[in-house]
Amino acid sequence: MSSTGKEITINTALGNMKYLHQRHAELCQLRNQNARRVERFGYGKDSEKEVTTPDYDCKMLDKKIAAIAKETRQLEAAIKATNQVTLVKDYLWDDEILSEVL
Repeated sequence: MSSTGKEITINTALGNMKYLHQRHAELCQLRNQNARRVERFGYGKDSEKEVTTPDYDCKMLDKKIAAIAKETRQLEAAIKATNQVTLVKDYLWDDEILSEVL
């Protein structure tokens, strides 16, 4: 855990996981749009000139996407590890429910 982090509940972790997936998708879409932005300028013979100018620094955007993907993997692993040692409250499993019908 990072020094700036805080402990969270499973419910919060699942909500954060959903947000991380959404943010990852948004940034990937932004990266794709960023790479395709083309400006046309000029008049007459020069009207065919095009300049591609990204809105965001591509390296910075890729680092952010990679960081979110890494955080997502770490959170998924932590949720799975927590679920393996956490008991379900107010529920007892009865194997008889799956027994054969007589």
